[in-house]
Amino acid sequence: MRPMIRLLGSVEVVSPAGRAVLSGSKQPAIVGLLALRAGEVVSGEALIDALWGLCPPRTALRSLHSHVSRVRQAFSEIGLGEAVVTCDPGYLLAIDRSEVDCLRFGDLVRQARQATAEDALRYLEQALQLWRGEVMQDCRPVEWGAGEIALLAEERLAAIEERWRLEIKLGHGAQAIGELERLVNEQPLREPLWELLMDALARLGRRGDALAAYQRARAVLVGELGVEPGPGLRDRQAQLLAEEPIPQQLPAPPQHFAGRERELDQLAELDSRVVVIAGQPGQGKTALAIQHAHRVKAGFPDGQVFVDLCGHDPESALRPQDVLVHLLRAMGVSAEQLTVDRRQLESRYQAMVADRRLLLIFDNVGSSDQLSGLIPASGPSRLLVTTRNRLLALMVEHSARFLSLEPLDDRSAEKLLHLMVGKERVERESVAAMQLVQFCGRLPLALRIAAARLAFRPQLMLKHLVAELADEAERLTALEIEDSGRSIRAAFASSYAALPQPLARTFRLMSCNPGATICLPAVAAVAGLSQPQARRAADGLTAAHLLEEVASERFAFHDLIRLFAAERLTSEEGPPERAAALLRLLQWQAGLVAAGSRILRPYRDRMAPDRPLSSHDLPFAPETDAVLDFFDHEHRNLVPLVRSAVRAGQDRLVAQLAYHAHTFCRYRYTAEMVDLATEFLAAAQRLADPAVEVIALTDLGSCHRLLRQHDAALPALWRAVTLARQIGDAREEANALNSIGVLHADRGDYELALQPYQLALELLRQTGNAMAQGMVLNNIGYAQANLGRHAEALHHLQLALALHQESGDLARQGIVHDSLGATYLRRGDHASALAHLEQALELKRAGGDLRTLVTTLEKAGEVHLARGDADAARGLLEQALALTRQLGDSHGEAAVARALGELPKRGHNSFTTIRRYPLLAR
Repeated sequence: MRPMIRLLGSVEVVSPAGRAVLSGSKQPAIVGLLALRAGEVVSGEALIDALWGLCPPRTALRSLHSHVSRVRQAFSEIGLGEAVVTCDPGYLLAIDRSEVDCLRFGDLVRQARQATAEDALRYLEQALQLWRGEVMQDCRPVEWGAGEIALLAEERLAAIEERWRLEIKLGHGAQAIGELERLVNEQPLREPLWELLMDALARLGRRGDALAAYQRARAVLVGELGVEPGPGLRDRQAQLLAEEPIPQQLPAPPQHFAGRERELDQLAELDSRVVVIAGQPGQGKTALAIQHAHRVKAGFPDGQVFVDLCGHDPESALRPQDVLVHLLRAMGVSAEQLTVDRRQLESRYQAMVADRRLLLIFDNVGSSDQLSGLIPASGPSRLLVTTRNRLLALMVEHSARFLSLEPLDDRSAEKLLHLMVGKERVERESVAAMQLVQFCGRLPLALRIAAARLAFRPQLMLKHLVAELADEAERLTALEIEDSGRSIRAAFASSYAALPQPLARTFRLMSCNPGATICLPAVAAVAGLSQPQARRAADGLTAAHLLEEVASERFAFHDLIRLFAAERLTSEEGPPERAAALLRLLQWQAGLVAAGSRILRPYRDRMAPDRPLSSHDLPFAPETDAVLDFFDHEHRNLVPLVRSAVRAGQDRLVAQLAYHAHTFCRYRYTAEMVDLATEFLAAAQRLADPAVEVIALTDLGSCHRLLRQHDAALPALWRAVTLARQIGDAREEANALNSIGVLHADRGDYELALQPYQLALELLRQTGNAMAQGMVLNNIGYAQANLGRHAEALHHLQLALALHQESGDLARQGIVHDSLGATYLRRGDHASALAHLEQALELKRAGGDLRTLVTTLEKAGEVHLARGDADAARGLLEQALALTRQLGDSHGEAAVARALGELPKRGHNSFTTIRRYPLLAR
């Protein structure tokens, strides 16, 4: 704490050691007089004049010395004994001016005069906060001392006036009015205060109240002084009488406005003269802009102007010159004063907005060019733009800030239904209400139209409207209001009509993609474009907010926009063009999936694609992690694409897609595998190709087995064995036999599993397929380990490991190390078990095989528990639990959670249940 001498109120001297005790009125007066001229010598004569006036007593000098001595004593008691210095011909207060409140006040006022409006306001607020009352109110100096006090009081009033002038300028007139009313009651003869009150009222649109304030001021001046108001007040009255009304052109606040609180907060926080609200048609951009404008309009006392530029419709779009005329008329320029010269209009407009605080809302802006000359070049006005396009030029040239709208969240969408339809009605059919929200894509316009239909028909149940919306062919028709032109289709159509023809064609053809997303190379394929052309097309569609980039170079339609694109496709492209686009997409996808499958599992080399992709055409690097990262996004498109191929009669492509997609499903995406394998088998049967059918049967059986649907798996696998023998396909027969063995092992019947394993091994040795032999040898070794035949198990597992090391197959090496770890665990050799399992974890993590990684984590956990390290076991099991949830493996999740739950109870015992997944040969 610094020492401080306070004069702006009663005189106080404080320091870190406390407060000085000053007696009577003369001691505080001496401190005040010296502080007013801190750092300067004040003569004894001057002090006597200010303390006693023109007729001091004969003992004045002796009394002064005595009072100064007592002041020094008071200062010494709080550690300021050196502050009062005797200097001929008087005394000096040795203290920094920043430690005297009245001098600090003056410094802050001077800083304010040199600062910007915002900074000046801050300085003045700091200065005025120093005042606690009247200057030196507990002692009353006379002569020059009284003059100093009067000067400070005047400076205070001037600072107050400047503070409120700045508040009004910055749009805070509403909070200024109450304080100014108090001030004019306290200082009724001070004309600048009346001027400020009139200005604040006028800027809030209260022109009549401002003129009434003038009459109140005149009555006081005439009544008290017998004089008329001065030039300042008279000029302000004349201006008010001559002014055109302040433009108040905001549309009414939107009815039933729901949600968007986060966006409204963002708009309030954005510090920019130009703010752009962008989003797809029907997203509620205009409603949000108007809602925000009503919240902040008090900060724009010079008016608010709303102009619909109709930019989404090239035929009705306003020219910049038309908008300039509208804006100038709104600001009081008469038609006779307007010129036809655009440059003159721009100059006049910019001059008028330069010193005004206007809120401008330009709705439905089509392009940056449409705003030419309309953006305020300077001054405190703010421009709010809504658009369906990107308008990046505004960011580059005007540092605009952008707010991109998303669909409403579920809660806000439901609230909108409550407001428009009635809370009780919506809650009575809450399930149907949420289905309606989803069918409307949480798009505000679609929800409003659906809600309006319900409100108009109070007896219509929500579930019946939902049933109408469930039909994709009729959904857009259901979301329109007859005879009003209001429809979701019309909103999309206006944006679509503005697209150049090549872009419109790409938009239509992209609807051939049945998946949730589409990557850039797929856009090129379906539209028959080169990759650079596809990139430009996707960029144009995202700029128009008809397409969303959901990840880098991966795009998605909003559900309703996808239906609109499909309508345009059917209407504008003939059947041959539609079929050709779908075929291009399916062939590209088959080549893509085959390329990825070859990287992950090179031995799955059947069903070669019609149009293989070269390495430079692939959207991923030829590495395991890159392939899996790509298919983390792509895999949800596989089933829809296969079904589209089925509907198109492209059974050969169905088989290619499903066969190679099986690789990714086995790695991570188990939910789709049975659907794909079922379509694969049906296509093979339609093709009447037994070689394809036997592969499909084995894949289907393997999928059922992985999902623990053993009763469905076994018949499919035996059918595969039978058919493979009939056509002499030893490789596929061995694959099916190996899968049968795995199924028996899953059930815990390892003795029975050995029989098909041995048959499969003999067949594979005849064909010379070393890689497949290694996989079967692993399974044989694992079964023997579970039967307690550890020596035989280790023999077979070492043979398997040698084969996979020779081939360089790291993924298969990881699985054999897993089996070796399990075998050593059963032998009680925990060190060897842990060494092999850690090697398996490293290889499986590198290979991205999450499904088998779970089992290795469990086994490693069991080893740590057997060694007495329950904390390490828990950590591994928690990793396994997270992976089962990522894979959607509910059975595995339950088993791992059960093992975790038993850890505290079991102490250092081994797990009661370990799930085992021997390697399939597929």
